[in-house]
Amino acid sequence: MEARRRTNQLLYRADLLLGQPAVGDVEQQLVDARRAALEEGALALIDLALDALVAELLRLPTWPQGGWRSGLIQGADDNAELSRLSAALLSPEGELRALGESLEALRGFEVKAPVRPGMIAVGNAQRPSVEMSLVRLKALTNELRESALEW
Repeated sequence: MEARRRTNQLLYRADLLLGQPAVGDVEQQLVDARRAALEEGALALIDLALDALVAELLRLPTWPQGGWRSGLIQGADDNAELSRLSAALLSPEGELRALGESLEALRGFEVKAPVRPGMIAVGNAQRPSVEMSLVRLKALTNELRESALEW
């Protein structure tokens, strides 16, 4: 499967996960656990989608060694789209900084159950929801693809 199709597939599946209801005939504690599981599952898919997106933008036949983070670090100087993605995810002023931090926390031990619907807690700080970040990432992905085609 080519990187573009894989990126789209993973972002779509993350969207599907986030669209699943966490409620049902269960007590609140289980609802919170379901919501956290859905959000963490979506974050894992987004992490994989970023691997595919970086491979796509670098026109690599396989995903970059070390994942999207190393791909951004290595390719950002020579590739305007990767530079823009890196700024969005990794810089302190980046529009997807909260998503980047959530993805980093996913690999650590600091991820906590959501405090209230639509927000996830990393440490003690409130972050924009995974759903909002996914919407913005999908829009940015389209913008980066369009920009890459122009060159």
